Amino acid sequence: MRHWQKRYYRWLARLVWPARTSLSLQGSPADPALQALASGQDITEPVVIISAHPDDETIGVGARLRRLKNLTLIHVTNGAPDRPGANLAGFPNPASYSAARFRELEHALDLLEAQPVQRRLLGFVDGNTVHALDRLVDILTGELRGKAVVMTHAYEGGHPDHDSCAFAVQRACERLLSAGEIAPVRVEHTGYHSYKGEQRTGTFWAGERTSIARIRLNDWERNAKAAAFRAFTSQGWLPTVFRVDREIYRAAPRYDFTQPPAPGAWLYDTFGWEMKGQTWLVCARAATQRLRD
Repeated sequence: MRHWQKRYYRWLARLVWPARTSLSLQGSPADPALQALASGQDITEPVVIISAHPDDETIGVGARLRRLKNLTLIHVTNGAPDRPGANLAGFPNPASYSAARFRELEHALDLLEAQPVQRRLLGFVDGNTVHALDRLVDILTGELRGKAVVMTHAYEGGHPDHDSCAFAVQRACERLLSAGEIAPVRVEHTGYHSYKGEQRTGTFWAGERTSIARIRLNDWERNAKAAAFRAFTSQGWLPTVFRVDREIYRAAPRYDFTQPPAPGAWLYDTFGWEMKGQTWLVCARAATQRLRD
């Protein structure tokens, strides 16, 4: 580790407060950020959340959004698939579905008392981000510059856009470091993945050896998160699928995106979508090669 990087991580350690949580720390640069998130105290350093869709930030980080006082919230997609037979929750077209989802997001953020200092909507089509990984990496490289922490999805084959976010964030951070710049520490929140052929939510695939924080939410946090889930009326399944009593964060491992995700299967292969895991992998391998050139 370079000397300036050590100074940066010592500066980042000022985020740390005592935490009432279950912590398993392994000397990762992300450990101070994990402890700060677990503490429930305000965090004033610049944090950016990269969410694939409106509601992912609530699922993964809802209880801590109000504690992030210098938050940039970036949504990569418009939240509306544009493909034959796509489920648009009863809306007549993708544009109206997207608009409804972001109205629901505004309500959810209010319920969670979240006040991002900046918001970005990149506007990629839901489900198609893997076809534009190069552009996404370019955009996120600029967005991550000057940030202390970036929070995003794990590479677990739960949704193609989640995997694309994990790819682009890792590659953007690597690009910053290779240019001699400071990159934010990468922290992941939970989502969903395949486990024995079924959907498993609210936890990470157990195979990765990395620092982790398991946070028990208090009464206010549980109630606020449950209300925020109900605010996403177009996604009525949220309260029945995702738990509101805990959140889990971990230091992001360094992924090999030329290989399948750790579960060994893609959950979205079971959804009946045109996009399949092997298609995503072929695109990711090609993008990996292009970005090396």
